[in-house]
Amino acid sequence: MRLRFNRYCFLLIALLASGVVLSGTTTARAQAWLDDRDRTEGAGIRTGNLEIHPGLGAEVGYDSNVYNQSSGAQGSAILRITPHISLSTLGAERSGEDQGEHVAPRLSFRAGLSGSLYHYFATTQKTNVGIGADLALTINPEGRFAFGITDIYTRSIRPFAAGPASFNYARDQNNAGVNLRFGTAGRIFEGNIGYTAQLDLFEDSFLSYANGLTHQIDLGATWRFLPHTALVYDFQLNNASYFDTSGSTGLALSTNTRLRTRLGLNGAFTPKFSMTLMVGYGAAFVQDASFAEKETVVGQLELRFRPSPTNTFKLGYNRELEASILGAWRVRDRGYLNYQMVFGRALMLGVEGSAAYVSYGTTSSVSTSATRSDVVLTAKLFGEYRFTDWLALNATVMYTGDITSFQYNIPGLVTDAADYQKVEAWLGLRVFY
Repeated sequence: MRLRFNRYCFLLIALLASGVVLSGTTTARAQAWLDDRDRTEGAGIRTGNLEIHPGLGAEVGYDSNVYNQSSGAQGSAILRITPHISLSTLGAERSGEDQGEHVAPRLSFRAGLSGSLYHYFATTQKTNVGIGADLALTINPEGRFAFGITDIYTRSIRPFAAGPASFNYARDQNNAGVNLRFGTAGRIFEGNIGYTAQLDLFEDSFLSYANGLTHQIDLGATWRFLPHTALVYDFQLNNASYFDTSGSTGLALSTNTRLRTRLGLNGAFTPKFSMTLMVGYGAAFVQDASFAEKETVVGQLELRFRPSPTNTFKLGYNRELEASILGAWRVRDRGYLNYQMVFGRALMLGVEGSAAYVSYGTTSSVSTSATRSDVVLTAKLFGEYRFTDWLALNATVMYTGDITSFQYNIPGLVTDAADYQKVEAWLGLRVFY
């Protein structure tokens, strides 16, 4: 990158040149199998009315552009070690449901903990550990009225910009929420109301301007008018505020409110074909008048085709108004596809791809341009072979490309392009029980 480097300069690069990485609030983990219960859990260990599923993954990989640089990319081999464990109330296999016996539970509980140790062999990035933890408790889960409590915590540590070896890339996010679900006896109508507190903290003090708390309210309703088809409505309101309003680090974000309301259809029209269609309204209102506000149409269309029990195809489009630490908000139009196949219950292969157009709010504080737009391309090939019920070999190849003409223009500090490309490849073994 073409810059005269100091720690303030890095603050700008780390948070702005990596807007795609840092703008969302997702907690998805790099290893897809950590979020897939069927792939993470084996036979398990029963203790009373609970079952425990431990596991461990070890992978070697290569990242062609560790710091997401537009030029002078630094690549490195990486070692990743991922232990994980989950605890839950008994599943159908141990509760007797697979023999036709069913007793509605009064309580369901699930908790998980995972760690991801990364060691980089060829860059200044040091060894660090990411963490994932989650729990979900539901009272009367199958009743007409159910009350749930959830908490999801992640510590992400992957580098997102070139900086000094001493810089701390860690970002801590915690989403804690409650939800009330209610419905008619035959589940023809169901509704829900929930609240979530989303805490977002960067561990390095130079990123403190982006530390904040978001209050989120969710409302939803479903009316099933056919056996497998339903009319769906959802509403979401987010209010984001930030702890460092003084601009002590050279940048500041403004309190903002986003809302989204959608109406649509979700259903299976044949045993092999199903669809989700949602359309609605989104808006972002920003307290500081120097930031632009936004009103727009939002929506989703996803087509799902399952020609056989072992083959699944998804094709979709999504338009969303999202939170962003650059310009306070961003609009993302994203098309995607996913195909997954399983052979003999042992070999699984899959391919994923997406293309997105992302436009941001006001960016004039860091550029001669008042707006920014990106085309983001992703592609992923993955496979897994299970030697036994507890041992698997997995491989993944991923590409990410951010194509944009956006140029940072901060006189005396940085003049650089925001685009980058990278390829990652991983190969490893994992054991799970």
